Amino acid sequence: MANYIALKDGGKTAEEGIMRLWRKTSSNGQGVILQSDLQVTQHSTANTEVDVQVGDIFVAYQNYVYYGWSDAINALTITANSSGNPRIDAVVAYVDLAVVSSASSHNPNAFKFLVVAGTPAGSPSDPSASTIQAAVGAGNPYYVLAQVSVANAFSTITNANITDRRSRYLQGNSGSLPPFSVAGTLAVINTLSTNWIVPPGVSAINRLDATCGTAPTGSGLTLRLFNVTKNQDVGTVTIAAGSTTANNTSMTNPTLSTGDVIRFDCTAVGSTVPGADVTVQPSA
Repeated sequence: MANYIALKDGGKTAEEGIMRLWRKTSSNGQGVILQSDLQVTQHSTANTEVDVQVGDIFVAYQNYVYYGWSDAINALTITANSSGNPRIDAVVAYVDLAVVSSASSHNPNAFKFLVVAGTPAGSPSDPSASTIQAAVGAGNPYYVLAQVSVANAFSTITNANITDRRSRYLQGNSGSLPPFSVAGTLAVINTLSTNWIVPPGVSAINRLDATCGTAPTGSGLTLRLFNVTKNQDVGTVTIAAGSTTANNTSMTNPTLSTGDVIRFDCTAVGSTVPGADVTVQPSA
């Protein structure tokens, strides 16, 4: 056992000492910085590639984070599928811990992107965490940016095949929960956000406020705050068809405990236009 302090004159500080603050003062500990950062889209001319846009991200590792960024679009190839069944691929950003440079600033090429192919099936599932970890390298931290639906014998990948899995890095970890945002078109999915940890001082959520950049049409868009630890809904908020804002002050199970794991899910989208670019603010 030892006690430490970082960035002290005359001493030295390792990467953990510099970067653990960013993990500890965030309720979700990782994510992209701006809403547009590292968004996965179809290639500029639709083909068998996807493009990862420029941007910045925190990727969680042990008790701290790595901060990576890209200043150029990365084009990634979706491999052919002649299996007879569809599959789901994962587009991931990861840190290659073996790449270290003392000759060039910022460790060029230590921050990487990869498409991890799923297993074809009649009803395919996402690549498992163990499959992704094996693909990026044992011990290397990673973050799932998007899922890609890969049809049998496909010839092009378009935005309609891509499901955004990014969430914004959330600053603030004491007495409140910061807002959650997701960029892009919504789809019905659990784990819309990565898991958060309820910080000390937050004992209940009694209100959810939501807004979206593109209104759902045909039917409403519903977001659910879910307590993974207790396996129960905290509450939901529905943005009605044609609207861009909504709130709900009647929660199903508002009580939270320090250390509870929570997440946001999307349980319904507009039947004509799903809705896009959503932010939700949980409040005590």
